[in-house]
Amino acid sequence: MIEDINTYLINILWYSKEEIIGKKIWEIGSFKDANLSKEAFLELASDHYIRYDNLPLETKGGKKIFVEFAGNVYECNGINIIQCNIRDNTSRHIVEIERQRVWLDKKSCQHRGQYYQNLSFPWPIAEMIHQHHERMYGSGYPGNLKGDALLLEAKIIAVACVKLYENNALKM
Repeated sequence: MIEDINTYLINILWYSKEEIIGKKIWEIGSFKDANLSKEAFLELASDHYIRYDNLPLETKGGKKIFVEFAGNVYECNGINIIQCNIRDNTSRHIVEIERQRVWLDKKSCQHRGQYYQNLSFPWPIAEMIHQHHERMYGSGYPGNLKGDALLLEAKIIAVACVKLYENNALKM
């Protein structure tokens, strides 16, 4: 049963202290999967320690956040006390997801170019697709090409993709 909570956790979850004190952690709406929460606390009770790097929680308002969760069991006057430390790492989680998305996009771009390489077209389709994430000043990928090294057609596809992305018609 939760006996105390600090202001930091109240602020990131948007629950009042009264809504949390006296409940078991899996009874709080933020910990949506009650069975998983119960299993984690059984593990904590037996191992005296648990840690999750990107535990998904939901605020009272329905916003999804990711936290680092570490729990320890301490003995105090013959009574086991569980202390949980929770740190919001949503920003770090989002950056990591974006980094992975860009990496996958680079790989996908290379594979798409290879796929079209063996097909017969009157235009350099494979190279156009391979280059369409390149940017004029070399900040693109996969080859950091710039200026005249880029095919005109690849530049046109790049502009079209950006426009589609801006209009939310293309999910990248």
